[in-house]
Amino acid sequence: MTSPVGFTLVQLRYFLIAAECGSMTAASAELHIAQSAVSAAIHNLEGDLRAQLFIRRRGRGLVLTPAGERLQHQARQLLARAREVAGERAAAGRSCRGR
Repeated sequence: MTSPVGFTLVQLRYFLIAAECGSMTAASAELHIAQSAVSAAIHNLEGDLRAQLFIRRRGRGLVLTPAGERLQHQARQLLARAREVAGERAAAGRSCRGR
């Protein structure tokens, strides 16, 4: 039996947006949430994965580490698949109508 995954899709989404924006502050503005929430989610994601995902350059933003670059690619695929699953379930729910 496999062990459960410790991270969430929300953490992956925050990670991707922070990577795209290049800063926690810009990511928080994009997400309309507190910067501390983005930082905490990414910190917890790094803990769950036991890998540093960003090099944090004070005043100059974020740079992905090699582990972060790999995760960026994988997270995009995983979130795309999650959207497909959600869409399939929504479509299935619409087609199963009746008494």
